Amino acid sequence: TKIGKTAFALCKNLEKVTLGEKLTDVAYGAFQNCDKLSKVNLDHVTVIGDYAFAEDALGELDLSGVDSIGEYAFCYNEELTKVILSDGGVHIGEGAFSYCEALIDLQGEENSPYIGDYSFAYTALTSVDLTKAQYIGTHAFYKESVTDFEAVIGSELSDIGDNPFANCIIAPLSSTK
Repeated sequence: TKIGKTAFALCKNLEKVTLGEKLTDVAYGAFQNCDKLSKVNLDHVTVIGDYAFAEDALGELDLSGVDSIGEYAFCYNEELTKVILSDGGVHIGEGAFSYCEALIDLQGEENSPYIGDYSFAYTALTSVDLTKAQYIGTHAFYKESVTDFEAVIGSELSDIGDNPFANCIIAPLSSTK
């Protein structure tokens, strides 16, 4: 049901992982620094721990069953281009996808209530739908250089960190009562 802390970390030649139906929890650093890991099925996983897949070679991720993504879980996956999140909403931890510089396609984010600090910093995203976000963290969508950006924010937003859209050219935020 669970892969333990750093179980396969630093397995430099690991390329593909097939997880069983009963596995629901991938712990801290379980596959961290697996330089060649490009494919993993996360069909039944609901919890992804901190640094679980940090610095791997993943290209696309279907996280449609995941409820919680830990801090820096997928950071520095430089080949990651597409992520599908759960329609039921997912808690996205600090830096979860930071430095995934090729990430341009994010789906399902509109249902996520919590977008952690630096969670999508230094990605290639140019638009997000944060309709159900209750929290958007500090520098959540920080860009290295000034970038045109479109953000949809809903009425459920109750807390926002410091400058979550730093270096993003967006329309001024406002509210109507």
